[in-house]
Amino acid sequence: MPKTVWSITHNKFGDLIVGCEDKTIRIFTRDLARQDKGQEFADYEQACKEGAKTAHMPELNSLPEFSTQVRGKIFGQSEGEIKVFKDKGVAKAYMWKSAERTWEEIGEVVDPSQGAGAN
Repeated sequence: MPKTVWSITHNKFGDLIVGCEDKTIRIFTRDLARQDKGQEFADYEQACKEGAKTAHMPELNSLPEFSTQVRGKIFGQSEGEIKVFKDKGVAKAYMWKSAERTWEEIGEVVDPSQGAGAN
């Protein structure tokens, strides 16, 4: 199961085309007529469920607070580095932007065990 998305785009049908670190291109569609229901899809779906069960949710209290004072003191090591901070009591993922020397918010980090795909 890939852990990193390298690129994402869409096609003329509105499908998402995703290139991952495992050197696989995946296409996600909402069109039921074009959805794969074969063994490869079943294997992918099972891997997603297993990944959700084993993923680690960081302890909120252990995360550094993402305040105005901290923003200028915690720097990323390389372009695209992702780090989780506590922002107003919520775990949020940020990506390091080297050229701007700043963290860009990606989104809220959710507990995978609470997701729809978990058993």
